[in-house]
Amino acid sequence: MKLGIYIFSKIYLVILFIVIVVAVGILCFIYIEGYTIGDAVNIEVITLSTFSFQQLHEFSPLARMFTTFLIITSFGTFANAVNILTNYIVHRKINHLFRILHIT
Repeated sequence: MKLGIYIFSKIYLVILFIVIVVAVGILCFIYIEGYTIGDAVNIEVITLSTFSFQQLHEFSPLARMFTTFLIITSFGTFANAVNILTNYIVHRKINHLFRILHIT
């Protein structure tokens, strides 16, 4: 399998996992805290984008545990996405350099 196809399949997998993390976060905020869809999306975006945020109301202990899990999971997912994209960019640059230098 060529590197480009392999990397792109990994990118699609990471995008799918990001979508799943966001969807699960929204659904859990709706279920655990009873938020509306709009409020759940708002809290989800705030949670994924920063660690200091204004809550709509005080979280229950279960919601606090879930938010901690969500932050760790999303951080790992986004770090993996950056790793895959960086790997792809570096390999393209190296392959380009090899072509210029006529190295196979």
